[in-house]
Amino acid sequence: MPAPKARPGLIRQAFADQDGNPWVRVVYGTSVDPYRGGNENFTIAKLDDMDMCGLKCATRFCLTRTAELPYCEEFFVTVPSCKSPILGHLSQYQQRILQIQVSFLQSK
Repeated sequence: MPAPKARPGLIRQAFADQDGNPWVRVVYGTSVDPYRGGNENFTIAKLDDMDMCGLKCATRFCLTRTAELPYCEEFFVTVPSCKSPILGHLSQYQQRILQIQVSFLQSK
């Protein structure tokens, strides 16, 4: 079931189920304690990065907590100011940092 409150999420992986329907693996973000340390936390806090990602405030993503969801309107709402549920993108630099963190976590 969709959560009662919309949250930003990082799409970690896109895939199809056995019927060919699109699904995604998502890491949800929170603005609570965005500067919490630890290798499992990925934070977007610089204004330029927040703007590029479509975030209104510093946001922390716990990389070890994922959810697999069908990619449909029920779970991914289109914000009135956007043409799709995609609010923004990570910069190449942020993508690289995220890749390094994920690789580190997978090696543990």
